[in-house]
Amino acid sequence: MFNAIKGFDEKDSGSVMLEEKSKKKIEDIKIGWIDEVQNIFGNVNSEKVTINTSEYSKSTAYIISAAETSSNLSKYDGIRYGHRAENATTWQEVYSKTRQEGFGYEVKKKIIAGTYFTDAENMENYYRKADKIRTLIKQEMKEVFTKIDILAIPANSKEVILANLTGRPAITVKGITLIGDFFKEESLIEFVQETLV
Repeated sequence: MFNAIKGFDEKDSGSVMLEEKSKKKIEDIKIGWIDEVQNIFGNVNSEKVTINTSEYSKSTAYIISAAETSSNLSKYDGIRYGHRAENATTWQEVYSKTRQEGFGYEVKKKIIAGTYFTDAENMENYYRKADKIRTLIKQEMKEVFTKIDILAIPANSKEVILANLTGRPAITVKGITLIGDFFKEESLIEFVQETLV
């Protein structure tokens, strides 16, 4: 699947044209590890890594994802997109019943939270602060990846969210989540195939 979708796509505005670079050999890849995963890779070159900003990752991710959920799903109102309630008689009922029927509990909860976080009175205290913290997390992760090629963490730890917050590729195998550097998906997959599968 990866081979089918990788590379530049002129019809995708988010696609990036990259220069072909030689990949590191498996034996040259350096693993940074957090917590108890250091012994799983055998003789692979590795070192312990500390990410100080990770303690803020869970709350930061929740605020940002709730705000984005609220914003992105606002168009699904029964007028322009998606499901439309059949038994609504006024436009107010179309909106309220459509959204009541069309969204599950968790999505509704995120929409309400996201609306609160991005309200004019709360924007500075929640969303703006979360966005600044995300920038700090990205900066620290960038620094970490100058020393390592792959970050290995327990799949059930709070640090797993670091991949989503920083837009890095990640894969989970045998209870371990491996986070790679930007555009290094192929190396990440090959490493997993050689060492964990």
